[in-house]
Amino acid sequence: MLVLSTVAFEGLAITTIAAKMAQSLEGIHLYGWIFSAFLLSQLIGTLVMGQQIDKRGVFTSMLISFSVFVLGTVVSAVSFDMHMLIAGRALQGFGAGALITCVYTCVTLHYPDTLRTQILAAFSMAFVLPTLIGPYAAGLIASYISWRYVFWIVLPLIGIALSLTFRSFRNLQLQQDLTGPARATDSKIMYAILLAVGTGLLLTGLGMITDWKGIVLTLGGLVVMITPMRKLLPVGTFSVKKDCLLLWFREGYMLLVILQRKVL
Repeated sequence: MLVLSTVAFEGLAITTIAAKMAQSLEGIHLYGWIFSAFLLSQLIGTLVMGQQIDKRGVFTSMLISFSVFVLGTVVSAVSFDMHMLIAGRALQGFGAGALITCVYTCVTLHYPDTLRTQILAAFSMAFVLPTLIGPYAAGLIASYISWRYVFWIVLPLIGIALSLTFRSFRNLQLQQDLTGPARATDSKIMYAILLAVGTGLLLTGLGMITDWKGIVLTLGGLVVMITPMRKLLPVGTFSVKKDCLLLWFREGYMLLVILQRKVL
């Protein structure tokens, strides 16, 4: 719960201080990448760590995830320009996605099926408190102290979370070792990277859509995203059966008839 709350805080608290950070580092033109770098790298971290858990075990993967998240937090806190801040946010996002993957793997391995729904429901509550107070608390810290402390205060929370979960993850690692090495699934890391790159091009293009360069970047991003999305999303995501189409058309027609009668 603390791991998820810390990750959620770092992802949401930045919303109220992003403009202040961009102005402080003289990089207001890169403002959007404070958020995009975190979210896009989180996508990659989620998939990469899923692959690494199969190869290295959950305990080693957890240590790597914590290390990357802490490194990104420190880099963000000491940033002297906007590019360094974006790099730190990318590391944070990667670590955040990796940590979430480790936590959900722990649930899958450690809890019986009858308890998983309750645990996942409890996990959803871990995002509520950071959503409610995270941006407000970050705004106060940035106003009265410095925006850099919004990153520094995360480190003690990560230390506490690591100390509380260390033994549990270690036991899971031992259980995995006893059952033999897990077979690694086909690597889809490259597809995740391509999806992140395509999404980045799309977001960049949308930010300058009034220019021909923005249109080119937007279309290019969409093209790059097509294959990774087809590979990473469940089979049938982009297909619609004929019966479903007929049902949609019929329901839509009936809705239009009802609306027309009400208007008349």
